[in-house]
Amino acid sequence: MYGAWPTKLLIADEVGLGKTVQAGLLIRQALLSGRAKRILIMVPRSVRPQWQVEMREKFNLSIPIYDGHRLTWYDSPALRGRLERPVDRTSSGTTNPSSSSPAT
Repeated sequence: MYGAWPTKLLIADEVGLGKTVQAGLLIRQALLSGRAKRILIMVPRSVRPQWQVEMREKFNLSIPIYDGHRLTWYDSPALRGRLERPVDRTSSGTTNPSSSSPAT
């Protein structure tokens, strides 16, 4: 699937068929290889925190949640307040202030 990396990709399988693992592997490889600088992940609101945790634990990816106003990283309860910040929609500089990795 990665060999012909598309600019757009939709993974939409039934529950329990490994979408999170597929997405994590593709995202990590795309970022490490330089094929992608930013990636948009759209998941239902109810699973956003679970996705953040799984991307961090399984793939070492710190992925923020964008709620329409701010990016929020939930890497640990101790960091929650510190890592929330407003997003300037006119700027492309939306990176985690404690990390040099791109916003996803």
